[in-house]
Amino acid sequence: MNSVSVVIPVFNEEKTVANVIKAVSSSGLALEIICVNDGSTDKSLEALKSFGDKIELIDLGKNYSKGFALVAGVKAAKGEIIVFLDSDHPNLSKDHVKDLIEPVLIHGSKAAIGFALSDSTTRFYRLLLGVLINFNVYTGGQRTYFKKTILPYLDQISKTGYGVDLFLNSLVSTKETKFVSLNGLKTITKGKKWKGIVAFKKWIVFNIELPKQVLKNLFKKVK
Repeated sequence: MNSVSVVIPVFNEEKTVANVIKAVSSSGLALEIICVNDGSTDKSLEALKSFGDKIELIDLGKNYSKGFALVAGVKAAKGEIIVFLDSDHPNLSKDHVKDLIEPVLIHGSKAAIGFALSDSTTRFYRLLLGVLINFNVYTGGQRTYFKKTILPYLDQISKTGYGVDLFLNSLVSTKETKFVSLNGLKTITKGKKWKGIVAFKKWIVFNIELPKQVLKNLFKKVK
């Protein structure tokens, strides 16, 4: 059976990242858990260090981007299967993790994308992307791929920022992707996580990079 590496990018998730790590650990499916601290300014790094050798910790030292952090994790990963998990879920469970991994690990899908129907942001962008592309494209950060699918695109992924999930959508066709409803999964909104000028800057970057990647994906399909 293929081995599984879980990559968790972290930026100011002191309240939730521990729960995400514990959910992965309790699933019993991960060969390794790689946490990439992307320049957190809160106590996220301390929370990560508390797990000791239970995780592999990569500290980037400053904030680069989600795409850059994911690539750092993939480069360090030993598994044949890569799982990407956002670190902002206060109630991620081992069942959520299993539901996300098993379609690729056991059932033959080339990719799996998890989505939370309770997440209003996911619903909004699902509708937007449904109009522009098709109804089976999601923006969720919970994903599973074979590492060999990702490796040729590491340079491009590192430059996508918050558009990384949309870029990843283009790597595997929807017919070969399992879309997994992660029932009840909650996400802390960016407005609640980030305060003041940090929140404002991140809001601007997020709302520039995401539509930009939507248009890039659409252009690929038109070509």
